[in-house]
Amino acid sequence: MHIPIGTVYSEEMIFRATLDPLLDNTFGSRLGSVLGALTFGLWHIHPAHAAGDSVPVAIAATAAGGVALGWLRRRTGSVTAPALLHLVVNVGGAIAPRLARLVGAARS
Repeated sequence: MHIPIGTVYSEEMIFRATLDPLLDNTFGSRLGSVLGALTFGLWHIHPAHAAGDSVPVAIAATAAGGVALGWLRRRTGSVTAPALLHLVVNVGGAIAPRLARLVGAARS
């Protein structure tokens, strides 16, 4: 439940449903898109630091993801599409290491 509710739902409501439209209305969609994506990247500093990941890489990767998610919201006029993509990416990131360990163990 952490990924779909604690991460995807909450972040999509904060960023794509609320912040991005406010930024678009204030600064226009081009600058709003950049500011929203940058804010999304900066939002991930603490999780990256806590996980021992590279903070600059995490900011860059999540900001790039924020561009894609924001584009989807602007293109569809809904937060459903970006939320589903966000869910797929996060679940994939959680499952991939487990699958890699299983494959590695099976080959041993």
